[in-house]
Parts: sequence; structure tokens; C-alpha cells
Amino acid sequence: MASMSGTAGSVVYNDGTNTVIANIAEWSLDLSQTPVEVTTFGDAASRYVPNLRRATGTFSGSHDGASAVQTSLRSGALNGSTVRLLFYTDATEFVDAVEAYVLDHSPSVSVSGRAGIEYSFQVSKRIETDTNLYNLLLENGDLWLMENGNGWRLENNLEW
Repeated sequence: MASMSGTAGSVVYNDGTNTVIANIAEWSLDLSQTPVEVTTFGDAASRYVPNLRRATGTFSGSHDGASAVQTSLRSGALNGSTVRLLFYTDATEFVDAVEAYVLDHSPSVSVSGRAGIEYSFQVSKRIETDTNLYNLLLENGDLWLMENGNGWRLENNLEW
């Protein structure tokens, strides 16, 4: 697996055009699902089938009251409207949260004088992503959890 630095990452707000959200210093994305058990009498082991998938996350940085994008995100949180967010790891690889609800808009101020902002979000549609990025995000030792369009699968010792 190639090493990567987070210094080239960004969060982009898309309202028809892509705008990097200024002053954001960190983002995280949690991808999950809870398989449904379908074990029946006579099965030698528990059996499961894929269920609904979910994506949630946060991003944070310095608060900028003059930022039109931060104002739009705050409005989205207060009005319950969806936004489109893209989470970049570098200049080309990203995860596209096609439709997301901004759940929280949490400003903060520290004694050092930094005015901070944190947003949390819930994706309401299936996310779009570059396969290689997806694999980097979900590496677990020598096993890779991959989305193949029909559900999740585990692969061993993949070479990229």
C-alpha cells in the first residue's frame, strides 16, 4: 500500500461548482453496514446477507464568519436541506457524498484565541468513490473490504 500524507486533503462543497471549504484542517468518514442474519435450521454456521449501508462523518477547522460556504453549511444544518460534499485525500482521489445532511454545526472558541468549527453529516444516498481510495480507507491488515456494486466482499493480498 502506498503511503500518503493528509496535508494534501480538502473538503469541497458543490452547489453546481466545486468550492474548497476554506480553513478546514481535518475530515473523517465512517462507512458501515449491519448484515441481516438469515441462518436456518440445519446450517452449520451463521449466515448473513448484505443490508443497507451507511456513511457518516465529520470535518473541522477554523471558523470563518465571512465564508459563504460555511454560511451555506450552517443554513443546511438549520433547514434540514442536503448538500453535496467531496472529501479529497490528495489532488485527484476523493469520496463523493452525493447527498448529505449536515447534522451539526458546532462553533467553538479556545483560550488561545482560535475560533473553531466542526460539522457532522449523514449521507442519504449511496456514496460515489474511486475504488483505490475506498480500499485505502478500509484496509484491515492483509484483508481489504471492497464495494463491488452488488455489496461488500473481502479480498486477501490484493496488489495495486
